[in-house]
Amino acid sequence: MTLQEKAELLDMYCRLRSAAAVACYFKINESSIRAIVKKEFMKPLLKAHQQMQKLCTFCEIVFYLMLKM
Repeated sequence: MTLQEKAELLDMYCRLRSAAAVACYFKINESSIRAIVKKEFMKPLLKAHQQMQKLCTFCEIVFYLMLKM
């Protein structure tokens, strides 16, 4: 699948929110659609969430140490 096709697939999925409709249009399995969406959308969000958790933990530690002073 070309990069242009993948971009079109993701755009269509965002508009329709239906893996079945997108799969029918591109003539590929629904599971392939879900895998592409997961790879392109969910992993970056998960990474950002993990980074935010690290920042929150750091802030909690700093706040705790400030209270101890």
